[in-house]
Amino acid sequence: MKRFFLLLFIILAIGFTEASAQSGLNIEPLFTSDFTRDARCKSTLIRGDRVAPFSLRLYRSLSLTGMPGAAPQIEAKVRKDGARATDKEVSYKAGRLAYGFYTLPPAGGMNRYIFYLNSGADSRNKIVLLYMEGDATASEIRKMLKK
Repeated sequence: MKRFFLLLFIILAIGFTEASAQSGLNIEPLFTSDFTRDARCKSTLIRGDRVAPFSLRLYRSLSLTGMPGAAPQIEAKVRKDGARATDKEVSYKAGRLAYGFYTLPPAGGMNRYIFYLNSGADSRNKIVLLYMEGDATASEIRKMLKK
């Protein structure tokens, strides 16, 4: 019986560590927000064996096409989280965040990264937001993003 409770505790602790690594970030609610129900938005969540070959434990993406009105909300949350980054690479266009790659402080023993790209304010506008966590280094993530 003690083994059962010990095993249950370990499983719950691992699950809490995975869930808590992204919690507390301003971008967290964006992945389940109202605009994810819009047909112009694609949201992806991949974890476990499918991202393990990339030294990741969690990969989340949000891709919005033709939704430039969502940019200010997303950008504000990315910039708030980016303010806590240990390393960042950013680019602005017309006073708006056009590109951002942020290395966040590790949480739960995992490296954490945010990638943001906004192609512009016209009807073909594409906004991409990625959150990744795992053992991958920032240079490994940058190489993956360039492919």
